Amino acid sequence: MGERAAFREMRMKARIWMAIFAAAFFLAELIIGLYGRGFIRSYMGDVLIIPFLYCAAQIFLLRQDYILPAVLFVMGIAAEVLQYMEAGSRLGIPKNSFLGILLGATGDVMDVVCYGVGTGMVCAGILLYKRRKADRLPK
Repeated sequence: MGERAAFREMRMKARIWMAIFAAAFFLAELIIGLYGRGFIRSYMGDVLIIPFLYCAAQIFLLRQDYILPAVLFVMGIAAEVLQYMEAGSRLGIPKNSFLGILLGATGDVMDVVCYGVGTGMVCAGILLYKRRKADRLPK
């Protein structure tokens, strides 16, 4: 097997792992949405949305830097600002429509904190992956 084919195979395995992680995070989000109560419902969904979106994007991008988590965090902040400004109701978007549910109803500073925790989880995962990869390299 040539070097190029080995590289392609390695990238395909990484995409498969990202798809598995994205599916696991999506399933967790779904379970939280359907059955979660209290703290779990209020905060864990917001924490896990950043890792879910990161893994879903990585299926196509496969970047090993911290730009994507930062972009996702800023997008979360933007969504909270739009919620705080009641952009959905001002634009006439019904709350029970797909776009209304995606946008959300009320802006909350704690949601931004949860996005920060989720972003921290992703950055820690990237750091651990890079260290593990560096440990495998011949010295």
